Amino acid sequence: MTSTNGGQVTLLPGVEISGITPVDAPTIVVSGGHKSGKSSTVPTLFNWPSPGGMPLVLAWDHSGPDACASLGYPVAHIKMKNQPGINLFEKGNHVLDMIESNKRVGRFPYTSIIVDCASTYGYALFDEAKQAFPNMKDERKYYGIILPQMRVFFRRVIDLGLPNIWLSWLRESSQTSMGGIDLPGSFKNQLGGIAHMILILELRRIGQGQQGADEDGNIRLLHTRPWMNCIAGGRYRLPEPCPPHLGYILDLILGRTENPARLLPAAGTAPAAVAAAAAPAVAPATVPASTSFFART
Repeated sequence: MTSTNGGQVTLLPGVEISGITPVDAPTIVVSGGHKSGKSSTVPTLFNWPSPGGMPLVLAWDHSGPDACASLGYPVAHIKMKNQPGINLFEKGNHVLDMIESNKRVGRFPYTSIIVDCASTYGYALFDEAKQAFPNMKDERKYYGIILPQMRVFFRRVIDLGLPNIWLSWLRESSQTSMGGIDLPGSFKNQLGGIAHMILILELRRIGQGQQGADEDGNIRLLHTRPWMNCIAGGRYRLPEPCPPHLGYILDLILGRTENPARLLPAAGTAPAAVAAAAAPAVAPATVPASTSFFART
C-alpha cells in the first residue's frame, strides 16, 4: 500500500493520481498546406531539451531535410525510400529495427523523432498496394492492406519512448465535413485519436520587411484550436496561436515553461501534490519562443 498527501489518501499498488503533464512521451501531429514550411520547423528542436539535443528525421519526403539545409540548418535524417527492403513496409521496419538495437546499447544520441511526412508515407503505401494487386475492382480493399502496415509503423515509432512529431498534409474542409489530417482511410482518425495534440501550421502574408517575416513577407503560426473549419487541439490547452517552435510546444506540454493558457485546478479541490505540480517551471534558455525563426538575417 502507498499513501499520498501526508497519509490522507491511501492508494492500491499501481494506482496513481493524474497530473498536468503526459506520462508518456508526447505525440504531436502538425498539419499544413503544401509548401507551408512544415519541414522547416524541424530545426526548432535543436538543443532540445538541453544543449546538444538533436532531432532525427525519418524522411519519407526526401525534400524535407533539403528545405532545412536551404535555411542553413542541416538536419540528421534517414531517407526512408533508399533503405533496404522490397517494399515501403519492410524499409520502415528495417530502419526501426536499427534504431531499437542502437537504443538498447546506448548508441542513439537523438532526443526526438520527426516523421516527414505521414501523408507521403500513407499515400505511397496506397499506390504500392495498387501496383502489387492491380486487379482489385473495389479500391477500398487496398485500405485493408495498408492500414495494418501504417499502424505497425506508428506504434513502433511511439514505443521508442521519445517525443515524436508527425508532419502531414492538411485536408481542407467541405460542405459536409471539417478539414484536418490528410491520410488515407481511417488511419487519420487513429493517428489523431492517439496524438496528444493536433496543430495546424498557417502561412500568413504580412508583407516584406515586417517584423518576423521571411524574405517573401510571410510568417508562420501554429494553431492549437480549430481554425478555418479544420480540426486542431487535443489533451492540453495551449496558447492560440503559438509560434512555429516545436521545442516551445513540447516545453508547454511537459510543464518546462509557463503556459499562460493552462486552466489550473479549482482552489481547495486538488490534493497538495497536484497543486504543487501546477506551479509553472522556468523556461529553458536554450529553447526561445521566437516567431522570427524563418526570417533570414
